[in-house]
Order: sequence, then structure tokens, then C-alpha cells
Amino acid sequence: MSTITPANAINITIDDTYGDSETGAVPIYSPVNAWDGADCMKCAIQPDASKAHDGSWYAATYNKGMESLNISFSFEGTALYVYFILANDEGVGITTTTAVTFTLDGVPDGDFTHIPLDAEGLQYNELVYARTGLNQEWHDFLISTSGFPGDDFVNFDYALYT
Repeated sequence: MSTITPANAINITIDDTYGDSETGAVPIYSPVNAWDGADCMKCAIQPDASKAHDGSWYAATYNKGMESLNISFSFEGTALYVYFILANDEGVGITTTTAVTFTLDGVPDGDFTHIPLDAEGLQYNELVYARTGLNQEWHDFLISTSGFPGDDFVNFDYALYT
């Protein structure tokens, strides 16, 4: 007689720079030349690396007339949580609003908008997307600025999947 033991669910991280801690797959950023990592010296918004997951992030600013900014990755699991670094008042002329849409397995799955606070400072480890109850299979996920008319600041820090 065989015994079936349930598997324990584990969370696996997809870091913006170092990728999936299990598979090594790194998120795909497009257009490639629009994105900068933690080593960006020309970037107006400079997060504190000690507050970012694994000391890294990938960020870009979308302006009207540009090609949509996109981040995509695949994962095998039953839940997904996505975390950004969000900006507030960073000074005159610096884009700090964040507005993105999410697509899961080719189907639109919500959006997220952050209207900056009047106070200065960045918000770290901010949950911008959560989905549970997925089938245990491979999923394709896309974050995009498509569909928003204004300028947007997008700073992807990491995702967790179960």
C-alpha cells in the first residue's frame, strides 16, 4: 500500500537582475535600451540598494510617443506576487506616477496605478499584483505601460511565485 504525502508549497523569487532562483531565467525587458539597473548614474531616481531586494532593480520612464515598456517572464506555480519600488515627490520635472497593465497567459488581468504622494521618498517592497488559485502549470506573465496616455515611471524589484 502506497502513501501519498502532500508537497509543501514553497515561494521562489524572480529577481529583476538575477532572475529566477530555481531556473536562472531572467525577466525580459523591452525595449532593451529604455531600461536601466541599479548601476545607472544618469537616472534621476536613485533607490537605496540596501532597501531593494538583492540590492538591485530595473527601472524605466515611459513618455508619450514611445514604444510601450514591457517586462515579461514565465513561472510554474499556483500563485504570483509582483513587487515594485514606487516614487513620490522627487522634484520638478521628474516622472513619478506608475501605471501598468498585467497580462497572464495572454489574458488581461488587471492594472495598477500609483499617484505619487506629496511627500518625498520611495516606497520599497510594494505589492502591485497578486494572483492565487492558478493551476499548477507554466504561466506567461507580462507587465506593460500599454494603454496609459501619460508619462510613467516603472521600477520592477522582484516577483514571488508559489
